Amino acid sequence: MPLKRLALLFSLALVLVLALGYLLLRNLVILPYVNGEVLATQQQEIRGLKFQFQARQMALALMAQDMASDDFLMAYLDGQQVQQGALPLHQGFTLQALFLYDDALALRYYDNDPHFSLPMLMGDDAFQRAKLMPVLDPHRPRHRSGLLRQGGQPFLYAAATVCNPMGNDCGHGYLMVLRHMGEAFRKRIMETSGLAFTLRPAALEDETLPDLMSPETLRLPKAQRDILVRDALGRPTLVLELEHTTKPPTSLTRYEWLAFVALGVMVVLVNLLMGHLLVRPMERGVAQIRAMERNQQFRPMGNTASILEFRQLASAFNSLMRMLYQQREQLNQMARTDPLTGLANRRAMEQFLDEEWRRLARHHRGLAVVMVDIDHFKQFNDRFGHGTGDEVLTKVARVLESVTRRGGELASRWGGEEFILGITEPQGPELEKLAWTIAERIRHLTISSPGLSGRLTVSIGIAYLPVGHNPVDLSLTLPELMEEADRALYRVKSEGRDGVALWCGVDKMGPNRP
Repeated sequence: MPLKRLALLFSLALVLVLALGYLLLRNLVILPYVNGEVLATQQQEIRGLKFQFQARQMALALMAQDMASDDFLMAYLDGQQVQQGALPLHQGFTLQALFLYDDALALRYYDNDPHFSLPMLMGDDAFQRAKLMPVLDPHRPRHRSGLLRQGGQPFLYAAATVCNPMGNDCGHGYLMVLRHMGEAFRKRIMETSGLAFTLRPAALEDETLPDLMSPETLRLPKAQRDILVRDALGRPTLVLELEHTTKPPTSLTRYEWLAFVALGVMVVLVNLLMGHLLVRPMERGVAQIRAMERNQQFRPMGNTASILEFRQLASAFNSLMRMLYQQREQLNQMARTDPLTGLANRRAMEQFLDEEWRRLARHHRGLAVVMVDIDHFKQFNDRFGHGTGDEVLTKVARVLESVTRRGGELASRWGGEEFILGITEPQGPELEKLAWTIAERIRHLTISSPGLSGRLTVSIGIAYLPVGHNPVDLSLTLPELMEEADRALYRVKSEGRDGVALWCGVDKMGPNRP
């Protein structure tokens, strides 16, 4: 058989083997892995929706418990008649109904939107209502919340036992409030969750749909799916027609088919030219790489062949790559180092904080940002000259470098006379002790300027998130943490400088966070 035909057949067989290998790899390895990741993301999205529903139930329960702590309600329950709108209770623009029951679950007072039908809550069936109520404990308040379907409409409900303001006399009855789950409710959930979905009433055939309260039961990723929501009595109430933000991959794309065609053409061409263009390109390649080494210009090249000329080419290429690596390391070091102080520069600190913040979100290991500013440095620099100013910056840098020697700590010059320390796994008392140690060491620095009198002082602002806390749960971002450190620094400056201010990220009632 002619060599060209044999080479062509070999090329076609090689293309076929590569295509089949890719399809097997895609279907047996890549797709299962990707689908698993997509499914995990979709389960997390549904958990987020579940959390949104539960958070609104809890908010309504707290409202009901607060309204039920009233001596006037207990006094009213001692009467006998049923009234509407007779008590000084205000349902507010967010509530559609309010009911007051005695300890036997007999209706004593109601105030409701007439557009909604609430037969079970206004009727005489106390047995059904009892399933929605908390246990009546005479000695402490109780509450219960959930979803409820009434008159074909879905509601959030919350029931609380009526108590005195002290919360130790709670055996008199129940207060129940309802909030309609309409279009406004859907829009609020979409805004907070970032997911697009529609709501529709549940039908009998929806009984087999996945339950919102059990996202872990999902087995396959889908682009869109229906999620069932049951009420407190276990009845199918709502169906969420959800469109996931992360979707499973589809079949082979046009680009994959084009890649197969390009691969076939490339293999055929290479195979046909291999017999005529083998040794001379190798020799020419060695000469070119030698020239690139001399001129400090290169392109990467692999080393998978056993031919002598290719081994020579690989040897020259590896030598050049080693030289390139050394130069790159030197350039990277120069790009990340402040030339005056030898500390990390602003770029290096930003990269360090960004990497540690991502680790913090996964492992909750904590992070502190310590801002150090030399007091009155501009006046000092103008008076004693830039040479003395540079000496001050260098010696302050050595102090900061000496206290950040363990892993997970970095000292940097942020700009001018301002320095920043990044510290992982921080503890509040240790941070404050460290700050005072830095301030004390800087006070005792010896500066060579003959006209210098007095001691150097610094202002230090610290913001940190302790170990074990997730910034996502606290709605805290890295820019906010750095902003709080900057605020702490300026609080010290506004109070006369030469001091330390500390801000903790879990202190939600602090002066700078709502």
